[in-house]
Parts: sequence; structure tokens; C-alpha cells
Amino acid sequence: MANHPDKFYPLEFDRERNEPFLRLPAPHSNIIITPPRVADEDISAIVTILNDVQVTKWLQGPPYPYKPEHARDWLQRNETLCREIIQSIEVAEPNAFIDGCPVRILREIKEDGQEIYLGDCGIDGWGFEDIGNLGEKRRLMEENDGRKAGDAEKEWTIGGNVKA
Repeated sequence: MANHPDKFYPLEFDRERNEPFLRLPAPHSNIIITPPRVADEDISAIVTILNDVQVTKWLQGPPYPYKPEHARDWLQRNETLCREIIQSIEVAEPNAFIDGCPVRILREIKEDGQEIYLGDCGIDGWGFEDIGNLGEKRRLMEENDGRKAGDAEKEWTIGGNVKA
């Protein structure tokens, strides 16, 4: 990854962590969006957020109560997906469409440099959560997932969770 940090523009590149990130503009430049990291402090933060009724009442997918193993599984899956997107960026031609976003985790950078997990803001292929028929939902998801990046018919969703 470190061989091609300029391929990630407009994302910045953290050479120490060997990952791209997006910094929000001032006055919120202490907030960054990174790839997922499977770390105990992130797992704990996710469990806290997703067990808060003020958050869960707005979500459709996560189980309740949300357990550490749910957070670990979710982080591992999304860490893998983001890593695959990062790898595709590294080998892509300039201005190529990429099949997803390599960053999704909101973090606050404290004055001492510590990064605090704030939440998730993912851009993903639409999961057709509004479709009740599981067979139809699966068919639509497979059809949508089969569409290539840049296909005008591909459906996307932006969603996530944040600290209350």
C-alpha cells in the first residue's frame, strides 16, 4: 500500500498505519474516516453504541442485544472488504471506478493523538432491507452485487451508526 499513497487522492495516507483516511474540513479537522480496525476499543465502542436504544430504534439490521462477537464479526468482514477495495485502488488505472469506499469508520483525534471510535458511515451496495420476501431480496442483492462499478443501474446505500 505505501508504494502508491498518491493513488488515494483526495484521501490522505497514514504511513504508520499503512492506510488511507479522509479528514473532515475545519472546524472538524480532528475527525477522520478510516478503514475498519479489529481492535478491542472499537469492539467495545460498537457494542455500547448498538445497545443504546436511542440508536437502535433507527436501525434495521443489527441484533439486539448487540454482543462483542457481533462487533468482531462485523469489523472482520468490513476490514476485509475495505482491504480488497484498497488493493483494487492500488492496481487501478487513473480515474477508474472503484466498487466501494475504502474508508467508513468515523474517529476523533484527541490532542494527545489518541483516535476515538465515533461510529460507522458506510457506502455499500443496497441490501434491499425494505423487501420482506427473502427469496426476492436475495435475488435483488445478487443482481445488484453482480453489477460493476460505474454501472448506472447499481444501487447504493449510505448508512451506519454513531455515538449518541
